[in-house]
Amino acid sequence: MKFLISSTISKDLRQSVKIAENLGLGIELSRIPNVISNKKPFEDVVKEMEDIFGDFKGQKSVHGLFFDLSIASIDDDIREISIKRYLQSLDVAKAIGAKTIVYHTGNEATIKHRKFQQAYSEDSIKFWKNYIKAYENADIIAIQENVSENTHESILKIINAINSPNLKASLDTGHVNVHSTQKISDWIKGYSKELKHMHIHNNYGDDDSHLSLLKGTIDFNEVFDTIKEVNISPVIVLEIFTEKDLYESVEYLDKIGVLNGN
Repeated sequence: MKFLISSTISKDLRQSVKIAENLGLGIELSRIPNVISNKKPFEDVVKEMEDIFGDFKGQKSVHGLFFDLSIASIDDDIREISIKRYLQSLDVAKAIGAKTIVYHTGNEATIKHRKFQQAYSEDSIKFWKNYIKAYENADIIAIQENVSENTHESILKIINAINSPNLKASLDTGHVNVHSTQKISDWIKGYSKELKHMHIHNNYGDDDSHLSLLKGTIDFNEVFDTIKEVNISPVIVLEIFTEKDLYESVEYLDKIGVLNGN
């Protein structure tokens, strides 16, 4: 397993990179929503990211844009800008040499409506059939991350329909703990070999608070035992929001012996 930190650890991207370097871990760029806007030329954004991450030697990932986006929206204008932002995220990933790019599914509005959920799945499959070649050509794996989903099945359905080595699953432990009645171990077993990426952080089931692995109701000993049982090696991002909690979590991971292969 490769371990990365999230750039959300600091508002200063350069400081986030320094923290990752000091820990000997990779980094996932999660600040694109703060730097891409209609007020700033996209080419300048790409150059800025290249400058910040260009000398970083560890593994890199990108958290694609997700706020207000829906690639399967019934509104043509929303769908059009969503596709644009997805592809801009891909351009940033290519520019900094990232191996993976993770996207939220964006189907929160339809999650409780079976008819619309079915349509959303169909339109999502249509999107990925049209655009997966761009990710294959870039040798970057696009990752589908759970948000409000109760089980892994809707995401796995899309991945299986596309059947590409460049479209896989991410599991966000905090999102499962808040939104799902299914155990994290069942998500891992359900995804099995399709699980290539994880966001790990803890909470108490009432808020997506991105706490230390040791602060909350998730048992990460069980999580890593399940990963070992399924015999997979996903990229794991510590999506933790404070330095204190991050360092505490790294110490825990070192203590249980899972950082050795990083």
